[in-house]
Amino acid sequence: MTDLKRYIVTVRDKSFVFFDDQIYRDSPNYFTNYFEGSFKESQDGVRVMELNRDPYLFTFIHSYLSGYEVLPLPNDNIPHHLSDESRLKNLLLDAYFYGLDTLAKALESLVRPTKCGCKSE
Repeated sequence: MTDLKRYIVTVRDKSFVFFDDQIYRDSPNYFTNYFEGSFKESQDGVRVMELNRDPYLFTFIHSYLSGYEVLPLPNDNIPHHLSDESRLKNLLLDAYFYGLDTLAKALESLVRPTKCGCKSE
């Protein structure tokens, strides 16, 4: 059995564990570059990352990279600082930040209105 590399991503005060197969989903992305690519940390063998992003939104990133469907977002346990619309917009911003192109495209279809004022397809 091949040993998978283990990575720890701490988002504010919450830690998430990732393995190779997870960071390579929807790659290249921020995680593959940081841990296995062109970032200095990769060259130094770093396997820990600390981010000052929203840990609530990151749970969807973690689930997505674990192979789960994350859309539509659940309507329960929404933090008070986010509306339903802002969750989608901020998750889209995070998808852009992390370079998760497939997730970003799925979110764009839910967030960005077309010129006619209706949702894009």
